[in-house]
Amino acid sequence: MNANDARQILESAHAHWAAGQLEKVLDLYCDDCVYRSSTGGLEGRPLVVEGKAAYRDYLAPIMHENETVSTVINFSYSTGIGRARIAIYIKHRSTGHEITTTYRQLVTYRDGLMVQIDEYHDVARLSSFWRLAQRDSKLEV
Repeated sequence: MNANDARQILESAHAHWAAGQLEKVLDLYCDDCVYRSSTGGLEGRPLVVEGKAAYRDYLAPIMHENETVSTVINFSYSTGIGRARIAIYIKHRSTGHEITTTYRQLVTYRDGLMVQIDEYHDVARLSSFWRLAQRDSKLEV
């Protein structure tokens, strides 16, 4: 795999995510994939999800609750690992809250698929957004 192929796989995943096509996103991952994030939600603790089925279970409610557009703004690739800077816009559907930010992704590839993604977010910023969205969506019920 070369850098162009690796970038195309990652960009396809982001495009499918924005289009609400979860299964097409997951088609780009190995069955034994591992997802790691510096923030796993409201508490802002690190998160590890192992396996495609568990990753689907983690992503489905996020996709359902949010409109998201993201783009790869920098990408480099060497020896099976891609390093990317991602710009992202998230709109929480039920509250209308919005956030724009950037984060880093380290992507390990195997056999033309993504096998591991490590994401590094601004933990305080993203966790605050999720807490605000959760609080305000409870107020609207």
